[in-house]
Amino acid sequence: WKQDGRSFVIHNRAIFIKQIVPRYFKLKKFPSFTRQLHNWSFTNLNDDEWRHVHFIRGKTDDLQLIGRVQMKEPSNRKIPDNFNFRQDLEDTKEEEISLTP
Repeated sequence: WKQDGRSFVIHNRAIFIKQIVPRYFKLKKFPSFTRQLHNWSFTNLNDDEWRHVHFIRGKTDDLQLIGRVQMKEPSNRKIPDNFNFRQDLEDTKEEEISLTP
């Protein structure tokens, strides 16, 4: 924890991933851990310092206020049946050529 209790710092990534993370998560790589922090709305203050408005040292009741970020619903747009990818690509190439000076 940082002195103010509002953020934490990961001092040694290698030790953190090998010894701490396996106790609580099924992750093996640091980027996977940071992705999860982002999914839970933690903010990266600098290289290895993280904070969340409800993740404060000693305030365990606030932990229930932390939730995962809701993922956007997938788009229901479908490719039209008459869509011709090859023709569209050719048209785009022709437009590029005509725009080049």
